[in-house]
Order: sequence, then C-alpha cells, then structure tokens
Amino acid sequence: MENDQSFQNGQGVTTGQQAPQFVQPAQQPMQQPQFAPQQPVQPAQQPTPQPVYQQPVQQSVYQQPAQQVQPVYQQPVQQPVQQQYAPAQPVVQYAQPPQPVAQSPRLVNGKNCAYCGTLNVADAVYCYNCGNYIDPAYAARTCQTCHMLNAPGVAYCVKCGSTLAAGRQAMPAQQGAVMGYNPAETPDTYESSYDGGAVSNFLHLLVVFLFSPLTLFLAMPALVCWYFRWETSHVRINGRQLEFDGKGIQLFGKLVLWSFLTIITIGLYGIFRMPLNLQRWRTSHTHVAGYRTPEGNKGESKFDGSIFGLWGVNIVRVLCLPLSIITLGYMGAVSKRYRYAWFAKRKIYDGQTMKFDGTSGQLWGKRIVWLLLTIITIGIYTAWMMNNVKKWRYKHTKFTAPGMFPAPAIQQPLGK
Repeated sequence: MENDQSFQNGQGVTTGQQAPQFVQPAQQPMQQPQFAPQQPVQPAQQPTPQPVYQQPVQQSVYQQPAQQVQPVYQQPVQQPVQQQYAPAQPVVQYAQPPQPVAQSPRLVNGKNCAYCGTLNVADAVYCYNCGNYIDPAYAARTCQTCHMLNAPGVAYCVKCGSTLAAGRQAMPAQQGAVMGYNPAETPDTYESSYDGGAVSNFLHLLVVFLFSPLTLFLAMPALVCWYFRWETSHVRINGRQLEFDGKGIQLFGKLVLWSFLTIITIGLYGIFRMPLNLQRWRTSHTHVAGYRTPEGNKGESKFDGSIFGLWGVNIVRVLCLPLSIITLGYMGAVSKRYRYAWFAKRKIYDGQTMKFDGTSGQLWGKRIVWLLLTIITIGIYTAWMMNNVKKWRYKHTKFTAPGMFPAPAIQQPLGK
C-alpha cells in the first residue's frame, strides 16, 4: 500500500524512470525503417539522367552525311547536260545538204515520204530511200507476195492468188516500180556491163544465119527475137538488168510489110528504112527488168532517131573509111564511136534517156590490140574481138538519170 501511495505522491521515481526507458526503444525502431529505405531510392534515380539520351541526338551524326550527299548529286547532273547539248549542232547541219537538191525543177513540186520524210519527185509512187508507197492508197491494192498492183476493190491478187492486205506495203528496191528520184546517184555510181560469152554469141549468130535460109526465112523472125532476148539478158545499164519481150509473130507481120515495101521501091526501102524500123521495134520491146508504172504496166521505150540522122551516120562512116587507112585505123574508131553515141542518145528505155561516154582514143587502142591478136591466131580471135567490141560499147552506155529506176540488188556501187 505504501508503495502505491508513494507512486501516487510522486515518490516512486525509479518506476517513473523506467517508463521513459521503455518508450525510447519503441520510437527508435520506427525511425530506423523510415530512414533505411530512403537511402536505396536515391541511387536508383541517378543512373537515368536526361543528359545521357540528349547527347547522341545533339551530335550531327545524321546531318553531316546529308549535307555531303547534296553536292555529290548536283555535280554529275550538270556536267552530262552540258556535254549532251554540244553534239546537237551536227544534227542541225544534216538538214542542209537537201537544199541544193530542192533547186532541181523535178523537185520543186516534190512529195515527201510519209514514213522517212525523203523528198521525191512530183510523180513518185514509191520512195527511193525506204521503198514504201508515198500514197498509202496503193498499199491495199498491192500483193505482198508478187508485188502486183491490182485493180481497186479486188480481194485477191490476179497474178498469184494471194490475199491482198490493207495498210502500208514495203516494196523491195529490186522488184516493182520505185519511181522516186535519188539525187545522190550519178551515171557513174553503178557500172554498165555486158557478160555474154564470145563462143555463145558466135553460136547464136551462126544458128540465125544458117537456119533462116533453110526455113525459107519463115523462122527468121523467131530466131531474131531469140537472139535479141539472149543478148539483152546479158546487158546491165548502170547495174539495171534489161529484158526483151518481143515475140516472133509480132516481128513476122512487120517483116512481111517491110519486104513488100522493099520490093515495090526496088530495094531502097530495105537499104535506108528497114534498119531504122528494126531498131525502133527492138527498142520498144526492151525494158528495165522489174520496172512497172503505177498502173502495173511496163514503161514506154522508144527510139526517136530519124532516117536523115541515120543517113548522116552512114555518110560519116563512108568518109572515114579511106582516112582510116592513112591514120592506122584511128578515123575508123572515130566513126564507130560517133555511131555508138548517136544510137545511145536516141534510145529511151522506160522513159529514161541514155548517153555514151566512150572516147575514140580508147576504142582505137583496143582495136589495135584485138587486130594483132586476130592476125596472130589466123582469124580465130575474130569471135572474141566482136564480143570485146560489144562489151566496150555497153560499158560506156549509161542512163542520164539512173536514180529514177530501182537500185540494183546485186551489184555494189563503184568504189565500195
């Protein structure tokens, strides 16, 4: 009891002192758990600072290569543009050469090809450069197989039976008519030639002269046409193959008439007129192989020499005969060359005139060699001499404007 009173009176100090000692250890463990977790939180925030992510972004790692690419791409673009613009000047100069050609009278009203733009003459049907129709209206009427120009409205070719196709048709230069004008081709671009053999020529003439009398000259027209056809098939004028289409029955009727006129004129018609008529008939049936008009026909061939001109040629030949002995055959070569030139200038094949460019000196030198060979061979070389004269004659016979005809398909231009 006394203890309880003493505690109430404040005398129990020892017991009062132990109470605060009990309270202090209860406060200390509550402060320690609150302070201990604060220390590990602070180091968790330190490894993620914001400047660590901003430093690689601020470096110009991506912007620096972008700035270097721009000058590398701009330099090659400007250089090729300047280099490609310089070669454009020769293209402008290429259009200048046709200007002097346009001054030709045949090209004043010329037509340009719709496919290649080449300037052709006014009456051109096919372009000389590409071979296509200048007027596409003809394309549907032309057979692609045989190149026959058919009538309007025909569905099948009348020559080979092939189906006609509409649209543009390319005409090969070696077949059909190419009526364009090629100003680049001259009479010396392609060579004229005769490739008939001397033995073959001699045998053909021998057959004509032997079998004509044996048949009472009834077979002579057919034999003459046979020889003309053979000789013409071996002739090329400026590389263009010639052809002869005369028939024996046609010549037979004319020979009957000419013979009758010769009889009633006591041989005068046969001496002065018949050779000229025979030359006219032969020329009218000689054409350039493969050439056709827009209507599909062959061109017009004719010989416009007169009888008085032929008399003049014969008179020159007679006058030069005695002078040929004095000049060692030179005047004979002059008269021969004059005869060849006169006949060539008056022949027109398919509307194209001709010329002769051989000289008397050339023929004179060759005839001396041929004559010596004939003497050495006791006349055997005569057949070759006749054939060589024919070769020299056709070699110097040329068209005045060969560009009007199709370009030769086999022979190459001279100098190439």
